[in-house]
Amino acid sequence: HVYCLDRETRKARWVVDTAKRFDSAPPRFGYAVHPVIKGDLCFIAPTSDKVGLAALNIKTGETVWTSESFGDSHSSPVLLSILGKEVLVMPGDFNRETLVLLGVDPANGKTVFKYTEDFGTGIYNAIPNLLMLGKDKGIFTGGYGKGTRLFEFAEVEGEISVKKTGQLGFGDKFHIPLVIDGSLYMTADADGRRSPKGGASGLVAFSPAGEIRWATAKKPYLNGGSILNLGGVIVSQDGDTGELRLIQPGAEYQELA
Repeated sequence: HVYCLDRETRKARWVVDTAKRFDSAPPRFGYAVHPVIKGDLCFIAPTSDKVGLAALNIKTGETVWTSESFGDSHSSPVLLSILGKEVLVMPGDFNRETLVLLGVDPANGKTVFKYTEDFGTGIYNAIPNLLMLGKDKGIFTGGYGKGTRLFEFAEVEGEISVKKTGQLGFGDKFHIPLVIDGSLYMTADADGRRSPKGGASGLVAFSPAGEIRWATAKKPYLNGGSILNLGGVIVSQDGDTGELRLIQPGAEYQELA
């Protein structure tokens, strides 16, 4: 359900039963999506077989538009600037085997771009969303041994196209990378293993082109724990122990506390 609550009365102004309205069911691990509000629209992700994203009127809860399906997802929609255009982006997957990255026009829900990739058999869940690195380049990461993809966007005759320009052997199951002073940082695994060849796991620092600058491997591994950029300092929560660390970004791994 999606609720619009009155702050003064603390009562619901409107309630939308997404399962009933969009004939949807919770994704495999339940809903983890949050709505996004822009102007008079509230963007949600029903994730049904027929409807991927939907826009609701924030005053009435009525459906303004729906988009094509992208399968299941444990991500949330995000508004991004791609080639100077505002695009609502959402990742998903079909049967845990086919990646879908969908971008729609937030005004009407029409597809602006769509990237798909067949992973074959195995396990995959769409969790992190796309991160743009400038106006025409993006990075998309994921766990389960699927790694990280580098994308380039182009506009041809008014249409936006996307192509994969690179693939990295490590990825973050839960979070988009942090960008600090020209470097990217993520808590990563590689090929689904904690100690892969090359050591590209744990906290990994790398360039926008994918060149690994350093990686902590198992010391510490962090196991997909969250990282935040707090005034240029990385705040890390260990996914295994819950331990907090303050880490100085730079040419090598350095713990401050």
